[in-house]
Amino acid sequence: MVNLISNDVSKFEELYKFIHHLWATPVEVLFVFGIIWNEIGIPTMFGYVVLLLQVPLQLCFSKKFGAYRKNTMRWTDERVKLTNEILVGGQIVKMYRWEEALETVIHNTRKKEFKSIRKANRIRAINMAIYFSSVSLVSLATFGGSWLMGQTLSSANIFTILSLFGVLRNQVAAGLPSAIEKFSDSLIPSKCINRFMNLWKQTHAKTFEEHSTDMSKRISGSIIMD
Repeated sequence: MVNLISNDVSKFEELYKFIHHLWATPVEVLFVFGIIWNEIGIPTMFGYVVLLLQVPLQLCFSKKFGAYRKNTMRWTDERVKLTNEILVGGQIVKMYRWEEALETVIHNTRKKEFKSIRKANRIRAINMAIYFSSVSLVSLATFGGSWLMGQTLSSANIFTILSLFGVLRNQVAAGLPSAIEKFSDSLIPSKCINRFMNLWKQTHAKTFEEHSTDMSKRISGSIIMD
């Protein structure tokens, strides 16, 4: 329960900071597309192809991040459980001199937890690399396509397009991936919290079933009413 309150609930707070990017990003992408198309026409497609290729990549990263997060939570719960048991049974641990053995167990559990965290951080690092390089790649594709089509762009066109791509970078390469990451990050805690909240129902149903079975065993006769 302590782990649910201290770690799992905070994931929803982080999610609601980014959740609106899930619907705002497509709207902004279409709006900016119309403006850039009005400026340079067909070469807009070259840049948007590069931009939209990031979406399936982000979805793939989100799936992997969710799997790593699930493993991390499993090892975190195991470590917290072991630590709590050691603290509760401290006298027994000291009496049987189990300190070194239990320290090794917790150390190995923590090592597995760190391994999963490192994998998740690698995914996050790739996301950040895409974020910082997205404007350059999209601009290269757009202006390269414009050059191949023989168009001549003015400085006003170039700086307008760069500023618009800069706006999209915050949404497509930062806001949307963060929203997807936080959404996948909150799926596992939501299941844990839901299972914990429904625990009393399962206990109540089990108690009621045992009580009904016990009462049926006690009633051995029958009642006849005239």
